[in-house]
Amino acid sequence: MAVMDVDRCFFCCLYGNNEEETIIREIRRDEAYEDEMIFLEQHFWENHVLAKTPPPYTEDGDLVIESVRRHTGPADKDAPVVTFDYSLTAKLMRYLQLQEEKKRAEKDSKEIDADMQRLKGALIAEMGKSCKAICQQDGVNYTVTYNPVRKPNIDKDNLIRLKLEHPDIYEQYVTISEFRRFSVKADTKAA
Repeated sequence: MAVMDVDRCFFCCLYGNNEEETIIREIRRDEAYEDEMIFLEQHFWENHVLAKTPPPYTEDGDLVIESVRRHTGPADKDAPVVTFDYSLTAKLMRYLQLQEEKKRAEKDSKEIDADMQRLKGALIAEMGKSCKAICQQDGVNYTVTYNPVRKPNIDKDNLIRLKLEHPDIYEQYVTISEFRRFSVKADTKAA
Protein backbone atom coordinates (compact mmCIF):
# COMPACT_ATOMS: atom_id res chain seq x y z
CA MET A 1 0.00 0.00 0.00
CA ALA A 2 2.94 2.31 0.72
CA VAL A 3 4.60 1.53 -2.61
CA MET A 4 1.39 1.93 -4.63
CA ASP A 5 0.13 4.85 -2.46
CA VAL A 6 -3.33 3.35 -1.92
CA ASP A 7 -5.51 3.93 1.14
CA ARG A 8 -7.23 0.55 1.22
CA CYS A 9 -7.03 -2.90 -0.28
CA PHE A 10 -8.82 -6.22 -0.05
CA PHE A 11 -6.94 -9.28 1.06
CA CYS A 12 -8.32 -12.59 -0.22
CA CYS A 13 -7.22 -15.97 1.10
CA LEU A 14 -8.33 -19.27 -0.40
CA TYR A 15 -7.67 -22.23 1.87
CA GLY A 16 -8.89 -25.80 2.15
CA ASN A 17 -8.56 -26.26 -1.61
CA ASN A 18 -12.15 -25.19 -2.39
CA GLU A 19 -14.07 -22.00 -3.08
CA GLU A 20 -16.28 -22.33 -0.01
CA GLU A 21 -13.31 -21.77 2.27
CA THR A 22 -12.38 -18.21 1.36
CA ILE A 23 -11.66 -15.21 3.57
CA ILE A 24 -11.83 -11.64 2.26
CA ARG A 25 -10.70 -8.79 4.52
CA GLU A 26 -10.54 -5.06 3.90
CA ILE A 27 -7.31 -3.44 5.08
CA ARG A 28 -7.01 0.31 5.57
CA ARG A 29 -3.69 2.10 5.36
CA ASP A 30 -1.95 2.97 8.64
CA GLU A 31 0.74 5.52 7.81
CA ALA A 32 2.22 5.58 11.34
CA TYR A 33 2.72 1.81 11.20
CA GLU A 34 4.07 2.20 7.67
CA ASP A 35 6.66 4.78 8.83
CA GLU A 36 7.74 2.50 11.66
CA MET A 37 8.13 -0.47 9.30
CA ILE A 38 10.15 1.58 6.81
CA PHE A 39 12.44 2.78 9.62
CA LEU A 40 12.95 -0.80 10.90
CA GLU A 41 13.53 -2.12 7.38
CA GLN A 42 16.08 0.62 6.68
CA HIS A 43 17.86 -0.17 9.97
CA PHE A 44 17.91 -3.87 9.08
CA TRP A 45 19.19 -3.18 5.56
CA GLU A 46 21.98 -0.82 6.66
CA ASN A 47 23.08 -2.60 9.86
CA HIS A 48 22.71 -6.23 8.82
CA VAL A 49 22.47 -6.72 5.04
CA LEU A 50 24.99 -4.09 3.90
CA ALA A 51 27.21 -4.60 6.97
CA LYS A 52 27.07 -8.38 6.44
CA THR A 53 26.26 -8.79 10.14
CA PRO A 54 23.69 -11.46 11.01
CA PRO A 55 20.81 -10.10 13.09
CA PRO A 56 20.35 -11.44 16.62
CA TYR A 57 18.10 -14.44 17.05
CA THR A 58 14.66 -13.63 18.42
CA GLU A 59 12.88 -16.96 17.95
CA ASP A 60 12.05 -19.67 20.45
CA GLY A 61 15.21 -21.08 22.08
CA ASP A 62 14.77 -24.57 20.65
CA LEU A 63 14.47 -23.14 17.12
CA VAL A 64 17.63 -21.07 17.63
CA ILE A 65 19.59 -24.09 18.91
CA GLU A 66 18.41 -26.23 15.99
CA SER A 67 19.29 -23.47 13.51
CA VAL A 68 22.77 -23.03 15.02
CA ARG A 69 23.32 -26.81 14.98
CA ARG A 70 22.41 -27.01 11.29
CA HIS A 71 24.45 -23.92 10.40
CA THR A 72 27.65 -24.74 12.32
CA GLY A 73 27.60 -28.54 12.06
CA PRO A 74 28.96 -30.91 14.69
CA ALA A 75 30.91 -29.74 17.72
CA ASP A 76 34.67 -29.20 17.39
CA LYS A 77 36.60 -29.69 20.64
CA ASP A 78 39.64 -27.99 19.06
CA ALA A 79 37.74 -24.79 18.15
CA PRO A 80 39.00 -21.67 19.97
CA VAL A 81 37.38 -20.58 23.23
CA VAL A 82 34.75 -17.86 22.79
CA THR A 83 34.80 -14.83 25.10
CA PHE A 84 31.39 -13.32 25.77
CA ASP A 85 31.04 -9.55 25.57
CA TYR A 86 29.11 -7.50 28.15
CA SER A 87 25.75 -8.11 26.47
CA LEU A 88 26.19 -11.88 26.37
CA THR A 89 27.57 -11.93 29.92
CA ALA A 90 24.36 -10.17 31.02
CA LYS A 91 22.35 -12.88 29.22
CA LEU A 92 24.39 -15.54 31.03
CA MET A 93 23.73 -13.89 34.41
CA ARG A 94 19.98 -13.79 33.64
CA TYR A 95 20.14 -17.46 32.60
CA LEU A 96 21.78 -18.38 35.93
CA GLN A 97 19.20 -16.32 37.83
CA LEU A 98 16.35 -18.15 36.06
CA GLN A 99 18.10 -21.47 36.71
CA GLU A 100 18.05 -20.74 40.46
CA GLU A 101 14.39 -19.70 40.30
CA LYS A 102 13.62 -22.96 38.49
CA LYS A 103 15.43 -24.99 41.17
CA ARG A 104 13.31 -23.35 43.88
CA ALA A 105 10.13 -23.94 41.87
CA GLU A 106 11.14 -27.56 41.23
CA LYS A 107 11.66 -28.10 44.96
CA ASP A 108 8.10 -26.88 45.59
CA SER A 109 6.91 -28.93 42.62
CA LYS A 110 8.58 -32.08 44.00
CA GLU A 111 6.76 -31.62 47.31
CA ILE A 112 3.46 -31.20 45.46
CA ASP A 113 4.27 -34.24 43.29
CA ALA A 114 4.99 -36.30 46.41
CA ASP A 115 1.65 -35.29 47.97
CA MET A 116 -0.17 -36.06 44.72
CA GLN A 117 1.57 -39.44 44.42
CA ARG A 118 0.62 -40.32 48.02
CA LEU A 119 -3.04 -39.45 47.36
CA LYS A 120 -3.01 -41.29 44.03
CA GLY A 121 -1.58 -44.34 45.81
CA ALA A 122 -4.47 -44.32 48.30
CA LEU A 123 -7.01 -44.12 45.43
CA ILE A 124 -5.31 -46.91 43.46
CA ALA A 125 -5.10 -49.10 46.54
CA GLU A 126 -8.86 -48.79 46.95
CA MET A 127 -9.44 -49.60 43.27
CA GLY A 128 -7.43 -52.83 43.47
CA LYS A 129 -7.85 -54.75 40.18
CA SER A 130 -10.63 -52.47 38.99
CA CYS A 131 -9.89 -50.09 36.13
CA LYS A 132 -12.67 -47.62 36.96
CA ALA A 133 -13.99 -45.75 40.01
CA ILE A 134 -16.70 -43.11 40.38
CA CYS A 135 -17.71 -40.53 42.95
CA GLN A 136 -19.72 -37.35 43.30
CA GLN A 137 -18.82 -34.06 45.00
CA ASP A 138 -20.81 -30.81 44.96
CA GLY A 139 -23.01 -31.95 42.08
CA VAL A 140 -20.10 -33.05 39.91
CA ASN A 141 -19.67 -36.67 38.87
CA TYR A 142 -16.05 -37.85 38.69
CA THR A 143 -14.85 -40.93 36.83
CA VAL A 144 -11.38 -42.23 37.64
CA THR A 145 -9.73 -44.72 35.32
CA TYR A 146 -6.57 -46.72 35.91
CA ASN A 147 -6.16 -48.63 32.67
CA PRO A 148 -3.18 -50.73 31.62
CA VAL A 149 -1.03 -49.33 28.83
CA ARG A 150 1.15 -51.71 26.88
CA LYS A 151 3.81 -50.63 24.44
CA PRO A 152 6.73 -52.43 22.84
CA ASN A 153 10.07 -51.66 24.43
CA ILE A 154 13.65 -52.86 24.19
CA ASP A 155 15.82 -52.49 27.26
CA LYS A 156 19.57 -51.84 27.26
CA ASP A 157 20.54 -55.49 27.89
CA ASN A 158 18.43 -56.76 24.99
CA LEU A 159 19.77 -54.01 22.75
CA ILE A 160 23.34 -55.15 23.52
CA ARG A 161 22.33 -58.76 22.88
CA LEU A 162 20.78 -57.74 19.55
CA LYS A 163 24.02 -56.00 18.55
CA LEU A 164 26.09 -59.08 19.42
CA GLU A 165 23.79 -61.73 17.93
CA HIS A 166 22.45 -59.83 14.89
CA PRO A 167 24.79 -56.93 14.05
CA ASP A 168 23.31 -56.56 10.55
CA ILE A 169 19.80 -56.01 11.92
CA TYR A 170 21.15 -53.73 14.67
CA GLU A 171 22.96 -51.52 12.14
CA GLN A 172 19.87 -51.43 9.92
CA TYR A 173 17.47 -50.15 12.61
CA VAL A 174 19.48 -48.35 15.29
CA THR A 175 20.40 -44.74 14.73
CA ILE A 176 22.96 -42.80 16.72
CA SER A 177 22.07 -39.22 17.52
CA GLU A 178 24.40 -36.52 18.76
CA PHE A 179 23.47 -33.76 21.15
CA ARG A 180 25.41 -31.17 23.08
CA ARG A 181 25.04 -30.62 26.81
CA PHE A 182 24.97 -26.96 27.94
CA SER A 183 26.36 -26.29 31.42
CA VAL A 184 27.76 -23.35 33.36
CA LYS A 185 30.42 -23.62 36.06
CA ALA A 186 31.35 -20.69 38.29
CA ASP A 187 34.92 -20.31 39.51
CA THR A 188 35.40 -17.79 42.33
CA LYS A 189 39.15 -17.52 41.67
CA ALA A 190 40.25 -14.21 40.15
CA ALA A 191 40.28 -14.31 36.37
